[in-house]
Amino acid sequence: MGGELVLKAGVHAGACLAVRLNERLDFFGGAVNTAARVQGLSHGHDVVVTDAVMTDIEADAGTCAPRSRIAESFDAELRGIPTPIRVHRLITLEANGLLGRCQAPDKTIPSSCPVTV
Repeated sequence: MGGELVLKAGVHAGACLAVRLNERLDFFGGAVNTAARVQGLSHGHDVVVTDAVMTDIEADAGTCAPRSRIAESFDAELRGIPTPIRVHRLITLEANGLLGRCQAPDKTIPSSCPVTV
C-alpha cells in the first residue's frame, strides 16, 4: 500500500438500458460494453473517448475554454465489437505542462462542457 492512485477512464456515447434493482441503478447495452472496452485502453492520467464523444465535445468547443488536448488518435480493435473503433486519448493541459504557456498544443478540447454519455 501507499502507492499512487491511478485513474483510468473511457467514455462512449450511445443508447443504453437503465434498470433499478434493490435501490441500485445499473446500465446495460452495447454502449456500456463499448465504454468498458475503451476504458481498458487508458494508461492512467488520461481519458480515452470514442468518435461519438468527440463529436459532442467539438460541437461545444466554441463555448468552453480548452483544458485538454488530444495526445493521440487511433483505431482500436475491441473484444466483442466486430469493427475497429476510432478513439482519442485526452490529457489535461496541466498534466502536460502546457497550461499557462504560450505553446499551442496539437488540438485542444474543452473539459468543462457537458457530454451526453
